[in-house]
Amino acid sequence: MIMSQEWDSSGLRVAVTGADGFLGREVVAALRAHNAVPVLLSEDVRNPLLLDTQVDVVCHLAGMVGEFFARDPAEGTRVNVIGTLNALELCRRSRARLVLASSCAVYQPFRGAVKEIDPVGPIESYGLSKHMAELLCCAQAQFAGVSTVILRIFNPYGPGQSQGFLIPYLCRMVRAGEILRLRHPDSIRDFIYVQDLAEAVRRACLLDGQLTILNIGSGVPSRVIETVEIISRLTGGRAKWEQAPGTQEDRYGGMWADISAAKSKLNWSPSICLEKGLQLAMNGLLKMINSSSLEGDDLRTAASTKAEAPNPLN
Repeated sequence: MIMSQEWDSSGLRVAVTGADGFLGREVVAALRAHNAVPVLLSEDVRNPLLLDTQVDVVCHLAGMVGEFFARDPAEGTRVNVIGTLNALELCRRSRARLVLASSCAVYQPFRGAVKEIDPVGPIESYGLSKHMAELLCCAQAQFAGVSTVILRIFNPYGPGQSQGFLIPYLCRMVRAGEILRLRHPDSIRDFIYVQDLAEAVRRACLLDGQLTILNIGSGVPSRVIETVEIISRLTGGRAKWEQAPGTQEDRYGGMWADISAAKSKLNWSPSICLEKGLQLAMNGLLKMINSSSLEGDDLRTAASTKAEAPNPLN
């Protein structure tokens, strides 16, 4: 059921965990642009979440991802699982709905456009932590009546993303003229621009019902090396790359999102193509460089601080 046929968020009170993060900042901006009332939760989500005001929705975006998760998978699992349990408990006390930021990493390795009904079976610790978070949501939806929307997010990117992720790494290294070290140049990713993703999250806050699971991506497969070529063209340079040593098989390297369910249930489609999004990401990098006064050799030094491309799911 849709709470508003007009997709109008006016007056909607949304508690947001991870509000100061890469996605959280854009979700808060999207909510405010549509006259919703975001309530920013800055507490450590491993602790009980407390509010002194009533909310309609808890938008749970906080979690450990990418290189941060890889450094300490045990702690990352606690953050992702216990954090979700605390968000669900806040929903139960407040009689609020939940929107959970999950991941495509919950799926079994797949080749082609994956649908929400395709088998779940994560093969890495991060995906397993997100799968456990989803199972908690499913149980609370069924037995405690917490209305839940689970968003299985693919590969977000855009200005302000942590430098440990793939697109910031590529933009920074190509801009600096450094040699890229690619683990899986021929692998496929499904890149979704962060503002398109934030709009999907905003609309998900308006859904009501026991349980809804949606893929959120662009629905367009993009090979890593083709993405490098686009960035090279945008910078007017020519990227140099080499195969990273010790590369393992990328078992998720042929998967992208089938977003037909999200298009239908959210009346939503991505509006920013990859080339435009990469240009915006590059603009964000240049703004950061200018504000930090990084030029010439300083930029090369900054670009060289990341020795390898990040986790292939990022």
